[in-house]
Amino acid sequence: MEEMTTQQKNVKNESVAALLWVIWNARNKRLFEGKQEAPARLVARAESVVESFKNARQYNGLRPDQRKDGKENQGHPLPNGWLKVNIDAAMNAEKQVARLRVVIRDWNKNCIAAAINTSRYFGNVAMAEAAAMEWGLQVALRVGGTSVLLESDCHEVVELINNKDSSMAEIIWVISEILEIKKSFQNFKAQHK
Repeated sequence: MEEMTTQQKNVKNESVAALLWVIWNARNKRLFEGKQEAPARLVARAESVVESFKNARQYNGLRPDQRKDGKENQGHPLPNGWLKVNIDAAMNAEKQVARLRVVIRDWNKNCIAAAINTSRYFGNVAMAEAAAMEWGLQVALRVGGTSVLLESDCHEVVELINNKDSSMAEIIWVISEILEIKKSFQNFKAQHK
């Protein structure tokens, strides 16, 4: 009986968290894009988020195309104690807004933190990606990270952080902030995904 009560609480917590996330997302769409959705659609979307979460948890977050012969694709495991900071930026040029996303996982692939932020967007994708990287590192510091692997799909900014490129003068100030923040970690790597 006690186990059933715990399972019911977990389902409620998952549903509440998903509903809050969907409401927050809808609020942002209304503020930044002027779009408003019906409450019934928000509830349906929250239910879909919970179902997707359950499916992802069942397969450890891997899509079917990432599993080979029924086994997980292990990739390059992180050393013990490391955090993987995965960032991305999505831009809305018309509204001059960039949405910054960060997901932080530990060496066991447990999600430590996930967050969304907004920033001004002035038409430079690399600048928005660099802002997401800077913010992601700040979040990693807040959760107590000491060794981090920063992962981004923006090759040019990763190259700047790794001191392999010295162009793009307009974002160099953000890169300098990232380079300063990376000194706060015992170990640091940046890689293009």
